[in-house]
Amino acid sequence: MQNRIFLIILLMVFACSSSLAKGRDWKLGGRYGYTLPTNIGKNFEKGFADMSSNGNQVALFGRWFYTKRLSLGFDMAYQFQSIDKSYWDVGNNGSVDGNYQTIQLLAEGNYYFSHDEIRPYIGIGFGAFWLHNTMDFDTKNESANSSAAYVYDKILPGLAPQVGLTIELSEKVDLDLHARMILIPNLSEEFVFDESGTQISTNPHGAQNHISFSIGLLFGL
Repeated sequence: MQNRIFLIILLMVFACSSSLAKGRDWKLGGRYGYTLPTNIGKNFEKGFADMSSNGNQVALFGRWFYTKRLSLGFDMAYQFQSIDKSYWDVGNNGSVDGNYQTIQLLAEGNYYFSHDEIRPYIGIGFGAFWLHNTMDFDTKNESANSSAAYVYDKILPGLAPQVGLTIELSEKVDLDLHARMILIPNLSEEFVFDESGTQISTNPHGAQNHISFSIGLLFGL
């Protein structure tokens, strides 16, 4: 219930921002991001970078330029990452398959170091991350058929500091390039049991932090 209330509040903030932005310098666009898992913030021996592959992200984002050097905005993204098959290799005992899916909803603020055609900036985002992790353990062998499926579904708050660069392509179109560090609190460790009663740790990586590199276009409204 608290997570739902948190999301509703964020949506209300974005709606209010859109209303305030009418008649102002408001830009809307889309971006593609390439994500790299990191071990920053891990609380186990192994981290997210050991267990997950690199991922892909698509997003809709908008910015309201309160002044020429300050912008407020939002970022809504979907991200997909597969598990690292080399880490989850169980040899002849069977197979492990799974993925990490994330939907993020962020409010962000940026400071631009100039108001020329090329504008470097720094900023930070804050919001909600809906983590949807799936894992399918199919550990078949001669003595047992031990399988277990698992889904981790949780909404957590998080921070996203970023650095970037906008390049004016025309009066109404900007190219946006930025790098972002996603910082999410550690996941609580959970376990499932296969058919033989063996306990399996489902998220032994702790934090699910990652870095994203994005390229996008912003269109003036």
